[in-house]
Amino acid sequence: MFTRALCSTTASAADPAAVVSPRLLNQQLLGQLQRCRQPQRRLRLRNRLVMANLGLVHRVTVAQQGKGGLSYDDLVSVSSIGLIRAIDSFEP
Repeated sequence: MFTRALCSTTASAADPAAVVSPRLLNQQLLGQLQRCRQPQRRLRLRNRLVMANLGLVHRVTVAQQGKGGLSYDDLVSVSSIGLIRAIDSFEP
């Protein structure tokens, strides 16, 4: 029931009850990913987790920019791959 509300595109941003915190969304998506046994659904859930955390990738990239001689695009790629690996290997 609650996951349908998360997927709804009709929710108004002005409605505080419709806005879900990123931490809560991550917890819910990770819980669904752990329980899910269907490969296609697992892939969709993993992709949603990656997309939900691209802001973190950006923050890490900006913080590390200029420290290793890599371009911004290379750092985004490396950070994204690290995020995907972390999601794939996560076990609570």
